[in-house]
Amino acid sequence: MASQTLISVLRRCHELVGGVSEEAVKAVVASEVMKLDARACGLEYFANFTHAMDIPYEVISAMIYTSKTFVCSVFAFPRIGATLPFHDHPGITGFVRPIAGRMAVSSFALITDETEAGPRPLSHHLLRPARFEGKRFLDANTPSTSVLDPINGQIHAIESLTPVSAFVDVLAPGYDNVPCTYYACDDPNPEPGRIYWLRVVPETVRMAPFYVEPVESSDLNL
Repeated sequence: MASQTLISVLRRCHELVGGVSEEAVKAVVASEVMKLDARACGLEYFANFTHAMDIPYEVISAMIYTSKTFVCSVFAFPRIGATLPFHDHPGITGFVRPIAGRMAVSSFALITDETEAGPRPLSHHLLRPARFEGKRFLDANTPSTSVLDPINGQIHAIESLTPVSAFVDVLAPGYDNVPCTYYACDDPNPEPGRIYWLRVVPETVRMAPFYVEPVESSDLNL
């Protein structure tokens, strides 16, 4: 059974996410998502169980709640260096709250004027110019909610820095068949503020589902 904290946060998100493009609303949603620690989500042992399984996957995911308005999921990394590679969620704002371990979030912002990027490299890949925004760090011991919106952090990767790490993710609006594109940067150590040509690549991340009892809309009395 879902905790009252989880139910309350999901219900509040339903009230707010229609205005998620407004900075003031983002701040309120971020403060609500901060309440979703591992206990509130009923996932105290999720990350440790994932690590103990010693499985050949980079990422383990579980869906907590889904609707056209927003989705709430949890992602766990079973080892140091496990990575959710660079990808985007066009038109969607993400709220990321660490619940176990420590992670690094690297992000790019796409450049609409390609003349800023300089000459296009020769490549058989589809290329997109983007400015590297740098890294931010998520730590479950000193948690905060990281906001990745359609402008800032729109292309991002998340890497585990500890043997066990996990985060709760709220995306608004929901996927609703929105395509997710994966990217690669040829420079392993990009410099913040510099523009790079990112290669569009196939999805290759080894991700496995983990079942938790989902929250239904009826549970929220919607």
